[in-house]
Amino acid sequence: MVRPQNTTALEGNRVKLSCQAEAFPNNVTYEWLTHGGDSVMTSTSRTTVYADGSLVFPSVTVDDAGWYTCRPTNGLGLTPEARAYLNVTCTSLITRHTEKVVRTSVGIWFLDHRLVGT
Repeated sequence: MVRPQNTTALEGNRVKLSCQAEAFPNNVTYEWLTHGGDSVMTSTSRTTVYADGSLVFPSVTVDDAGWYTCRPTNGLGLTPEARAYLNVTCTSLITRHTEKVVRTSVGIWFLDHRLVGT
């Protein structure tokens, strides 16, 4: 079994989690579960589950972060599973940057530095 790998992606990027298994007979189907096995994933506008075992997010958001479990099966024997963590980092936009140097009454100087953004 080729296990999915833990992945870190920038918000908005495409992400592919891969999972592959070999079996006899070779009629393997794949099931992906979200966040520790809470619910089975299906193809939606946000994700696609491919016949080759891949789970694809066309544009990840921070809400997509979490554990994903792959379960390949051919309907015979035990069903293995493998988990991977998807970490999504946020993009940020600095909209205003201000600095000023301030001298206190006792002669100490300091820099007041502020960033404002999303």
